[in-house]
Formats: sequence, structure tokens, C-alpha cells
Amino acid sequence: MNADELMLGLQMMKGIGNVSILRLTQNVATQMGIEDWLTHPFEVLREIWRLPIQKVEEILPKRESKAFEEGRKNNSFNQILCEKKKMQESGVCYLPIFHSRYPKKLLDITDPPMAVFVKGEINCLKKPCVAVIGARICSEYGSYVARCYGKKLGEAGVTVVSGMAAGIDGIAQRAALQAGGASLGVLGCGVDVCYPPENRELYHLLQESGCLISEYFPKTKASAGHFPMRNRIISALSDAVIVIEARQKSGTQITADLALEQGKEVYAVPGRVTDSLSTGCNILLSQGAGVALSPDRVLEELWGNPVWKEKETVDTKAKEQGLRKLILDALDITPKSLEKIYDEVSTKAEAKKELKEVAAVIMELCMEGKAKQNYVNFFSLKN
Repeated sequence: MNADELMLGLQMMKGIGNVSILRLTQNVATQMGIEDWLTHPFEVLREIWRLPIQKVEEILPKRESKAFEEGRKNNSFNQILCEKKKMQESGVCYLPIFHSRYPKKLLDITDPPMAVFVKGEINCLKKPCVAVIGARICSEYGSYVARCYGKKLGEAGVTVVSGMAAGIDGIAQRAALQAGGASLGVLGCGVDVCYPPENRELYHLLQESGCLISEYFPKTKASAGHFPMRNRIISALSDAVIVIEARQKSGTQITADLALEQGKEVYAVPGRVTDSLSTGCNILLSQGAGVALSPDRVLEELWGNPVWKEKETVDTKAKEQGLRKLILDALDITPKSLEKIYDEVSTKAEAKKELKEVAAVIMELCMEGKAKQNYVNFFSLKN
């Protein structure tokens, strides 16, 4: 039995919590290695782990030749190997706290997970990481802003960290992936469980262009009590946290508070004082959080490097020049009439444009998914 299997077995045992397991890992780092675990008398291990001798025997069968072989046949040991095999077959990577690939940022918090389960490529954590979080039931404005931030961060090569939740979280992560970037989803359930179910497409995309991570065993269902614990991992893995729409008392507020306790930079998108979805953001701003005026401003404040600017190809730049660019600039998330858009474009265009010419370009933008028709002759940006 190797060190990973020992840790897996300890986590599988009922009645052993993180305190006992942490005591074990501290001894791994200081007093003994895996060879010592396999050779120390049970009485010594019992004193170190402060566990009943029966539990020590369950997790580490007797080593005397014949007795050890008999111990390999007991249910506890076989269950460990069976669980390990199941995870390997389903593509789940088990990383105990002493593993070389265990996220180092988690070691800086007071209550790190004793192990994490991963699906996908955890190397996306080697890039700069920014959490984008917010309300599950968000406004059209919040949805638009989340898309903007997710897209810009993804294009800049920043890993977007969030909880794969409905609303702001999932919108920002999906936008980052669509922009060719990476994203990491921290789950309040097992990594082989898709929650919420409506984000199944995003669930699969995260495994391809980032990863899913959880401290809960595979097959663990989502539970309300899991999410506050999950939030400390979101903030711990991120270099900064951006809050887009949050009520005063919410999971988003908990994550922001945890980030501040962990010494992370927290930014909030300001909102209307009469909007309940902006209350949490405005309170954060009153407490000294950074003002998230734009993705570029946030990136420059964090890293102060112009290389984080949006990466556009020459073709894309050329395509958005002229009349198309004037119309895109005139459009907003709030619907505008065709006449109003025409008036704004006409005042800025170098040459007089015909109304039908402007209408044709707007319809072209609608077909490309960059604009949408809200109702007859009223248009807005597609969020």
C-alpha cells in the first residue's frame, strides 16, 4: 500500500476527520515516510495518529508475512483498491495534500482540503487565475458584463475560476472557453457529477479546456452545506476575485469575504443603488474593494503589463472597421430603435449613410450573433 492509498483509506473511514488526517500528513513531512508507515509498530502509529488500534489495523493491515497476506483480503483494504480503480477508470485524478501536483495555493489557507479530486488538466492553475463570481439569477446587464469579463480574461491567457453555477459563474466560464482561454470549475459535489444539470455542455468543455476540481468523493451529490466550503477553494486558487452582481447575503458575498481574509485582491462591478442585485457589489466597494471599470483596467492593475491587452487578429480588426464598427459602438444592451441607431451612426460616419444600408448591416450582425432584434425595429447587443 502506497502513501496515496493510505490517505484515500483514511478519508474513506468514518469517524476520522481532517484534524486526525492533518496530524498524519504533518508526520509524513517531518517524522516518517511511506517506508516507516509500512514498518512502524501499530502502537507507534496509534500514538502518532491518536486513533484506536482497531482503526489503525483497518487502514494498514498487519505486516507479519502470513498476517499481512490475510490483511490484504479484508474488506477495508479491498475497498480502498476498488475505489482507486473506479477513479482511474472514470478519469478522476486523486491528489492528496502531500502530492507533488496538489495545488500549492491551497496550502496557504488555514483549512486546506486533505485531498482534491480532479478531472481535466490542472496545469491551467500555472497561469494567472481570476475568479469571476456573482448571482445565480442575474439581470441582462449582469449577463452581458460576465460575458465581457470572461471573454477578455480568456483572450488574455488568464484562467477564469468559478463554481460552474447557473448565472454569472457559468456565463463567464463559457465566454472564456469560447474565446480560446482556460477555465477551472470548483464543484460542491463529486467531479463526476454535473451540477446544475443545465450546465452539462459547460461541464464537458471544462474537462477539455481546463479542469474540474472538488474536495468531495466521486458520486457525492450537491448539497447546500457543501457550497460555503467550496467557496474557500475558489478564492484560494485565484490571484484576484471579480464580483458581478450579488445580493447582500449570498454565497458570492461569502467568497468575497474569504478572499479578503486570504489577502486576495477583490474587485466589484458597481451597480444602481436601487437594484438588489447590486447591493453586495456596492457594499464591497464601500468597504474598499477595487472598482472593476473594465477587464483591461483590472488586468493592468493586477499585473501592470500591456501584454494582457485583448489579442485581436488583423482580420478581426479590419472586419470591425467602418460602418460595422460605428453600429456596434452605437448598440447597447438596452434596446434602441433603428432610427436612433441611424442618427448616431450618421453623425459619426465620414459619408452619409442610407437608412436601408444601416438596417442591412444590423441584420448581418444579428445573424452573426453579435446583435439581436428585441422587437420590431429595436435592437441591442447580444449578451
